[in-house]
Amino acid sequence: MTNSNGLDYEKATEVLKEISSYFDFPQFKQTFGDNSDNVKDVVKSTLEALDKNEDEGLIKKSLKILKDLAIGAGGSLIGSGILALLGTIPF
Repeated sequence: MTNSNGLDYEKATEVLKEISSYFDFPQFKQTFGDNSDNVKDVVKSTLEALDKNEDEGLIKKSLKILKDLAIGAGGSLIGSGILALLGTIPF
């Protein structure tokens, strides 16, 4: 489903579910360190917002926060993978 303003909620949900599959990898905690819980919280709350078709602006803000956290993770494979996945969602 695409919101009237253009955010593809289905694609965003798909990407965030894939990102959440990284949570159990030991490299995830190593990559994000103290921000691991923040990343998990942002992903989970954004998935909930998408499921409830909440305000697109809030969802986009959450996606941008997640992107910033992934950028801050440096050149790790997990961080790079998350950035690549987020790059498939126009926001």
